[in-house]
Amino acid sequence: MHDRFKFGLRGKTTLVLASLLFFSLIVINLTSYWQSRKVAEQKVIELEQARHSLLKREIEGELEHHRKNLLTLIDMPPVKAIIRARANHGVDPESGDTLQQWRQRLIVIFLAFLKANSNYYQIRYIDADGEELIKVQTTPDGGMSVVADKDLQNKSESLYVRETLKLTPGETYYSDVTLNREHGVIQVPHQPVLRLATPVSMNDHQVTGLIVMNLTTEKLFAGVTSEPNGLQRSIVDEKGYYIKNDDPSKTFGSELGVDYRFQNVEAELAAFADNHDQYFRQHALHNNELDGFQKIYFAPNDSSRYWLLTLNIPENKVFAYVDAALSNSLLVSLLFGLLSLLIIVWYISRKILTPIVNLASATDQLRGGDLTVRVDETSAQDEFHTLYSAINAFAENQQHATTQLENRVIAQTKRLSAVIDNIVDGIITIDKYGKIESFNLAAKQIFGYDDTEVIGQNVQMLMPESSHGEHDVYLNNYIKTGEKKIIGIGREVMGRRKDGTIFPMELAVNELVIDGVRHFVGVTRDLTERKLTEQALIDSRESERANKAKSEFLSRMSHELRTPLHAIIAFSDLILYEENLDPKLEEYLQYINRAGDHLLTLVDDVLDLAKIENGKLSILVKPIKLQAVLEECYSLINPLALKAGINLMFDTHVDYTVNAEHNSLKQVMLNILSNAIKYNRQQGSITVSYEIKNNKCLRINFKDTGIGIDTKLQKHLFEPFQRVGAEFTTVKGTGIGLTITQKLINMMGGIIGVDSTEGKGSNFWIELALSNELKISPSGSAQIKRTISNTQKSKNIIYVEDDPTNARLMAEILNNMTNHNLVIANTAEEGLKLIIEQLPDLVILDIGLPDMDGFVLLEQIRTHPLAKKIPVIAVTARAMMDDVVRGKIAGFDHYMTKPTKVSELLKTIELVKREDEY
Repeated sequence: MHDRFKFGLRGKTTLVLASLLFFSLIVINLTSYWQSRKVAEQKVIELEQARHSLLKREIEGELEHHRKNLLTLIDMPPVKAIIRARANHGVDPESGDTLQQWRQRLIVIFLAFLKANSNYYQIRYIDADGEELIKVQTTPDGGMSVVADKDLQNKSESLYVRETLKLTPGETYYSDVTLNREHGVIQVPHQPVLRLATPVSMNDHQVTGLIVMNLTTEKLFAGVTSEPNGLQRSIVDEKGYYIKNDDPSKTFGSELGVDYRFQNVEAELAAFADNHDQYFRQHALHNNELDGFQKIYFAPNDSSRYWLLTLNIPENKVFAYVDAALSNSLLVSLLFGLLSLLIIVWYISRKILTPIVNLASATDQLRGGDLTVRVDETSAQDEFHTLYSAINAFAENQQHATTQLENRVIAQTKRLSAVIDNIVDGIITIDKYGKIESFNLAAKQIFGYDDTEVIGQNVQMLMPESSHGEHDVYLNNYIKTGEKKIIGIGREVMGRRKDGTIFPMELAVNELVIDGVRHFVGVTRDLTERKLTEQALIDSRESERANKAKSEFLSRMSHELRTPLHAIIAFSDLILYEENLDPKLEEYLQYINRAGDHLLTLVDDVLDLAKIENGKLSILVKPIKLQAVLEECYSLINPLALKAGINLMFDTHVDYTVNAEHNSLKQVMLNILSNAIKYNRQQGSITVSYEIKNNKCLRINFKDTGIGIDTKLQKHLFEPFQRVGAEFTTVKGTGIGLTITQKLINMMGGIIGVDSTEGKGSNFWIELALSNELKISPSGSAQIKRTISNTQKSKNIIYVEDDPTNARLMAEILNNMTNHNLVIANTAEEGLKLIIEQLPDLVILDIGLPDMDGFVLLEQIRTHPLAKKIPVIAVTARAMMDDVVRGKIAGFDHYMTKPTKVSELLKTIELVKREDEY
């Protein structure tokens, strides 16, 4: 009986297992084969479709490139000059040059285009009667030639001439791709060409001719090729005739008298092409091949004219390697699976089924209560050996195992208690009446109670009084109805500490049933720190928004204030340059001029201070030569000192190198020196001296003989809008110049201070770090003098400005004070047209033009081949640092901000030169 059971289990298990494994192996391999094949085929199809679409975009991109080249040709000056000369008996009334001279210039331009574009076959200039005026073309040996006048033809009957003359200026006509003909005869060898033509007119009025570009299609359709793996691509026109095919004899059938069209080869696809822009299919009836097409609309605004880019992939060639690879993989998988199946069946029968039968017999005896049963441990290995040993030891270790289990439960309880006490969240358990049963260490720290103070008390003691009744309602309602409102839901509530303070906390409550008795576990977390952090973040964001709003407001106000200030200061400057002014009028004008300067200083100072406070002013500190800064400061401040009758004394030839930023240091020194002049006395003096401090830094002293500063007020000297008593004098000031000066010095790593005695003068000093070994050149004063020759030749200037007041101002300045010729354009479009036509010596631009931003206009000037070398000066009210930096990057030769002094404007105009004048 025992032998039959043992044999039956082994035999049945082996048979069933072998059958299942074999069936699974077959299903898995076949499924894998078909899925892999489908994925491989789909990837090949997707790849070819993507390549097809890319080829279409490449052809469209090439066409757009040639269209732009064609439109560039009609903007060339000789084109319009030829029109004028033909209308004026062969002489251009504007330049005085003859028609032949202008034809030669246009021929040179056409030849340059042919040389730069190898796929251009011909470029022609044809008049409105169809007569070829100019014709240049490439030669069979790769050279270029100009067709003689006697060989020029009349093309009035050509379709592309008739259709182009119907277009408006700026539009482009695209011909069909045809074989090139000369004198009506098809050229041999065949030369497929695409003609692009655009009308020519004078000032966008009546069309007077056209320019035609014959484009060879060899490069345009270079990607339309077939491949050795059987993939075929072709180009077909809208009538179905092949433009490019593997077999040249099948192309241009309409011209060569061959009736071979796409409809003859793929009638079904041709029918789809009438209503679809693209279509791809996997054709099961034709060996599962892939074929399809995409339309290329090469003529804008004419949906009836297109090319058909076709694709054909025979499956037996493209997917052959996929089938071979998958078939080999399937065969190998089957062989390997069968071998594995045999090994598995043998192993399971010998190593698993026999030990299982033995175990079944032993466990049956144990279930009957026979604890003396033993199995032969030496007959088993691996995990079965362990099972045999376990069964043998089970009976004798039963009591010991029970005792050991009890000890483990006790130990586990202690560990769980330790974990609960050391967790960061407070854990509190209560009974169904709301009495506290346990209180872990984190809960003690959160609420400030010891567990002896809360155990047995109602949990309401940990809540604000306003929440006591709410908690009782929740608990009673759940016990009566079983409806959960707060159980299992985390939420934010308020807690109450032992000291009475109320704080936010996160609370999650869950139910626990032990031996049929309900308990509730609450997990709490103190949210005080998180709330403080969130509020700090909100405050920070509000501050950031406020700063941004302030910066936008200051930028707007700067622009709005500078525009009228420009007119006030410049017009007053202009009148003050007049001779023999009425003394009273001159005095009034000087009041106006000084008031404008003061208001401008206030605007600049407020903007600088705002940029520093917002952190938008960045300074790059590096070693700089002090001499260069001193020379600039002297040249700028000495004229003011002479005008005020102040003796300015300082050595500009000092060979110190300090760690600073050039422009910021210059601004610091000019602020201090200008204050020393403003608050000095008549016939006073200013002395600048230098001294070394601790061999590490250089102190620069600015000592004046001015009014001095009260000792009690000196502590407020560097506060914004504090003038420390000067507000009661006649000297104008904003009270923020020294604030900016101190911030700039600090940003450069230096310090500023003052020693002053009221009524005797002041000594402002700054200290900067020395960057290397000190060298002092021989002392001596140097005056920086720069003169501008007034013998400069007159310049032709175009000023683009939409504001009538500013335009009038510029005209008055240049007409009354220079011999320059000024032309004013009110819009960017008008300005660009004048610049290209007149090619002036200088262009002056406003930035905020109504029809086009000044930066965009500058870019168009810089990219124009004839105008790109003309110097361009920006005169604008956009004076924020971001605008100035953008102006320098954009390529303005000078970026001047309104209001502009007349002298500075004239000096800048005299200095700039065209690039080709150097």
